[in-house]
Formats: sequence, C-alpha cells, structure tokens
Amino acid sequence: MNKLVKIISTLLIAIMLIATLGQVVLAAGTAVDDFVGDKGWSSTEISGVTSIAGKVLTAVRNIAVIIAVIMISVLGVKYMVGSVEEKAGYKKAFI
Repeated sequence: MNKLVKIISTLLIAIMLIATLGQVVLAAGTAVDDFVGDKGWSSTEISGVTSIAGKVLTAVRNIAVIIAVIMISVLGVKYMVGSVEEKAGYKKAFI
C-alpha cells in the first residue's frame, strides 16, 4: 500500500508540473507572422492546435486535482479511524 501511494503521489506531482509548466507563449508582431508564412500554416490552424492543447492540459490538471483530493480524503478518514500504529503510517503517507 505504501509503495502504491508513493507511485501515485509521484505521478500526480509530475502531472501537475507538466500542466503548470506546459503553457504556450506566442509573441505578437512580425516574427510570428514570418514564421507562420514560411511554413505555410494559417493562423486558424495554429489557434486550433493551441486550443486543443489547452483543453487537454486543462483536463489533465482537473483530473490530477480530483485524484489528489480523493487521496487526501481517504487518508484523512483512515487516519481518524486507525489505531496508533496505523496513524504513524498515515502521517508518513501525508508527507
């Protein structure tokens, strides 16, 4: 159980880092227009891709938050009803 909690916690942290650091930033001006024109991409294609990526990252972030809240809730309930030895283990899991 401890190993599973550690694996899930590590995965959640990685997902949250990817979701928060994976934001797209585009500069306005001629540099972007030149780049789009050179590759033959239209601005609607680029905005479509960024829109889809934004939706995917939002969904991943929301799922990670829901899983984190459920994990903390389950550990909290187990901590409240557990014995002294179990409470020590749950304190480690919270950290």
